[in-house]
Amino acid sequence: MNPSCSAGPSGMTKGKSSKKRKGKKPASGSKQTNSYPERSMQEKEQLITAVTQQQCLWKKDLPNYHNRDDTRKAWTTVSDEVEIPSELVMVS
Repeated sequence: MNPSCSAGPSGMTKGKSSKKRKGKKPASGSKQTNSYPERSMQEKEQLITAVTQQQCLWKKDLPNYHNRDDTRKAWTTVSDEVEIPSELVMVS
């Protein structure tokens, strides 16, 4: 666990809806391709748990939410826990 990033899901709030991202949808009939392997449900849950433990990645009221060094370290910790290269996990 990254010591500079508070841990635990205790600060999560219910009832807030997430904003939908506007983006282009793939043209009908076209296949969306990517080079990332499909992940199992267990791997996806492990990733969600790892991110949830790094509150500075998602809890905006923390002082280190905007600290790039802390968030970069937190993403590295998540990457190590789920054994996925940090380039695939890290959000800029």
